[in-house]
Amino acid sequence: MSEDPEHEKLVKEKLRIMDDAERHQAEAVREEMFKFLIEHKGYLPEDIENDRAFPVSVSGCEDAVSTDFIISLKGRRFMAVKCAAGSVDSRERHITAFSRVVDEYQIPLCLVTDGEDTRLIDTITGKTVSEDIYSVPSKEDALQQIEGMEFTACPPERMEKEKRILLAFESVRCPDVKS
Repeated sequence: MSEDPEHEKLVKEKLRIMDDAERHQAEAVREEMFKFLIEHKGYLPEDIENDRAFPVSVSGCEDAVSTDFIISLKGRRFMAVKCAAGSVDSRERHITAFSRVVDEYQIPLCLVTDGEDTRLIDTITGKTVSEDIYSVPSKEDALQQIEGMEFTACPPERMEKEKRILLAFESVRCPDVKS
């Protein structure tokens, strides 16, 4: 049974509109988070990588993955940040997998926010450290924390699984719907 072409066109248009709205909302969250990190947490723009792409390969498949921000201090990536529209629950596992596999060591902290809810996560344990945006470490606190941190690689037995999880999240992004 084939679907009515007019109905299919309406569905595609609705999906495009929803996708555009989500993209605009995520961009607004991203702008506010950047401003928050600079104005309230003392980071400098040069401490923050924007949309940096990292190649990730598993079982012969390679894709480029990125997140909104990565805060680097003293030559070390310290925290990855994902800004999203909608529920942070749906992005929490994504940013954790990202933080575990994109560098030679696990990025110690990761954060996901939708502009209202925030979750700061210990990358290595996967446990939520805080759900309060104000608990995000300031640059001064982060510099002190880095001194005592060990930057460890994701265990090899876990690396493949984390890459698969990350690429699965990347593959479920809706492609642009052409009108």
